[in-house]
Amino acid sequence: MKETKKKIVLVEDDADVMQCIKQVPILCSDEVEILEASNAGEAIELLFTNSSLETPDALILDLMMPYGDAKSRLDPNGSDSDGTETGVKLLEYFRQKEKDEGWYKRNPIWISVITARNAPHLVQNIRHMLDGNGRIYFKPFDEFMFEYDLAQVLGLKTRISIEFLPSEYEPPKQRIGGSDESSRI
Repeated sequence: MKETKKKIVLVEDDADVMQCIKQVPILCSDEVEILEASNAGEAIELLFTNSSLETPDALILDLMMPYGDAKSRLDPNGSDSDGTETGVKLLEYFRQKEKDEGWYKRNPIWISVITARNAPHLVQNIRHMLDGNGRIYFKPFDEFMFEYDLAQVLGLKTRISIEFLPSEYEPPKQRIGGSDESSRI
């Protein structure tokens, strides 16, 4: 029986950063399929209207990106004129749709948020939305931690040993069946 590839949606508007992320060894694996979006509109198209995409296994999300054709859906009152909140609004939209579609109970999706912004209110808001099923990586991010997390969440082998990670490193937590209980993978 042929194993299905792990599907990862990568949302990043900077082509150089996207290429850098795609070079992380675990993402080069034959066991991984990366679907790319360069703005929020393309991400919504991939995640919610692409009939060939079942529930993705992970979402890698840049916080600052263009809205594309999703501006009216994500920012109807126009409060984010400079696009600095696009990723946050997309994450909010995604989490709501995830719950509406029932994905969350069947298979919570790991979300890696990549940002250069370290504003405490923003970090707190994102951590709340991730709800234990994701991590924030600040640019420049630790490639070893990023790869190790993805390997643990996706159930793939990695070249990274936990000894290479900072002593305060906490392995990813995965919610079981949408319940309030968390367990280590």
